[in-house]
Amino acid sequence: RVIRRRELMLSIQHFLSLLLITLLLANSFVQAQEVQNTCDSEICEMAANVAKLRTILKVVKPFRTADGDGVALFRSIGGPKIDFFDPYLLLDEFKSENPDDYIGGFPDHPHRGFSTVTYMLEGHMEHRDHKGNCGQLTPGSIQFMTAGRGIVHSEMPKIENGLMHGFQLWINLPAKYKMIEPNYQDIPPSQIPEITTDGIKVRVMAGEYNGHHGPVKDVGGMQPIYLDVTVPAGAAFTYQVPQELNVFSYIFEGKYKVENE
Repeated sequence: RVIRRRELMLSIQHFLSLLLITLLLANSFVQAQEVQNTCDSEICEMAANVAKLRTILKVVKPFRTADGDGVALFRSIGGPKIDFFDPYLLLDEFKSENPDDYIGGFPDHPHRGFSTVTYMLEGHMEHRDHKGNCGQLTPGSIQFMTAGRGIVHSEMPKIENGLMHGFQLWINLPAKYKMIEPNYQDIPPSQIPEITTDGIKVRVMAGEYNGHHGPVKDVGGMQPIYLDVTVPAGAAFTYQVPQELNVFSYIFEGKYKVENE
């Protein structure tokens, strides 16, 4: 029998955890154990409860850049330190109260062969594409857009002042999904489960947490896990991660400590 247990243990104030099924690339904060043996149920159960913390392989500080019509960004994936992290192509954070940093937005531009994931914390952006689709990205909402064989779209601000804060992640599609029809999953805040336990708040956009399932089900043949986690100072967050996940965490507020690091 083979017993596998994967756990992610972090102690932080506030972080965004993004996880997607990929190849067996172990590049994150995952507890792991593999036990292969013929054993009775009691011994196997004991073995399954033993965990070994996997070490951090890389810590990257986002760098400042701009995209679209001069939108100020903080980029961590898709830059010189991490140019590609399979299947992730890009991760940007946009955060500013200065309209000059976002008012130009992202006018019409093409995408093909990958998915974009936009998660809004503050502000309001409007999405439109050449097929007539329109979506509103408001605080707490998320959009998974699979470009597939190709789409021309825009993302433009609907506010003229105040804080604009959110994230965009680009996810490469497997070869057999690159030429599918474009599709969208526009998720308003009311459809996102939010679980609070002992002060720890978890928003489940995709995947499962403590029996609660996120509304996003499929992204180009992959079954993603996308969590926004807020942890009080001094508390610890534990998450079980399947073996076949490639994992990274993006910390955008506060500080954290990884067990034994």
